[in-house]
Amino acid sequence: MKILIILFSLILTGCAATNAGNDIAANVAQWHQEGLPGNTQKFSKKGFPVGTWEGIERTTAELKVLNLTNNRSHTLSTYKIAFGFELISQIRFDDDDITCGKFDCHILTTTKRGAPHQLTLTPHIGLGFKVVDAIKLRTNEIYSSSYLLKKNAKLTIPEQFHQHASAEPRLNNVEYNRPWYGFWMGVLDTSGEQNLKIASLKFLPDEQAVFTVYTPGLEGKAEMTFDPLDITQSKGELSTKLQGSPFANELTMRPTLLGISGSYMLHTTRAPERLLTHGDFTLIKVKKR
Repeated sequence: MKILIILFSLILTGCAATNAGNDIAANVAQWHQEGLPGNTQKFSKKGFPVGTWEGIERTTAELKVLNLTNNRSHTLSTYKIAFGFELISQIRFDDDDITCGKFDCHILTTTKRGAPHQLTLTPHIGLGFKVVDAIKLRTNEIYSSSYLLKKNAKLTIPEQFHQHASAEPRLNNVEYNRPWYGFWMGVLDTSGEQNLKIASLKFLPDEQAVFTVYTPGLEGKAEMTFDPLDITQSKGELSTKLQGSPFANELTMRPTLLGISGSYMLHTTRAPERLLTHGDFTLIKVKKR
């Protein structure tokens, strides 16, 4: 009788393992079929796509970088835009912290202070992952935020920035005779969360100013310049024409107590002039912690 019970238990265990393996295989097949993010990339044995995704958390003005690998070691990195893409936190987790179904993946880990931390990743119309980021506070309340992560091409935005502009924040160590001079960074909004970008402004006296735009998921940058002598002022608003990338050809800025708010526009260059696209941005003078 004992032998029969043992054999029956082994059969049940084997069936459970087989069903779990079939579920994972079905999830991978489903993700491929639906054209979900990573469908041209490798998939882990557990069923989630492998790669690097990045996106902007609008409320905190932070850049999130999610790295999922094939070697069981994964990270979620947070960079503060106003600190010149300084890494302010990095959460590490492994395969055992990830569970995936047909529609989403859940990552359950902890913050550096030991608070329960859950990420829910849902594929979003082939653009990347829609993420709900939730932390359970000591008061048992849940703090949650959401953002969109896009599959990056080769280098992440912080890697691109530190290759070419890592010294720019030091420009703010100098005292200038105008409050808008210095190096600024912030979030640029073209048409909602799906199109958030990062903008920087290098605005110094007696040299060409540089307005740069970085787009999550894309390598490279749109770079435009203007001459400070060409700026017109009216009722506290600064306006100028931009040269360079076809991303924008006109810039308007309004100095505020917290930084610079403004908008960009792209007009046709031939008459009759038409507005092709526009957006708004808020910039803060970059500082180190």
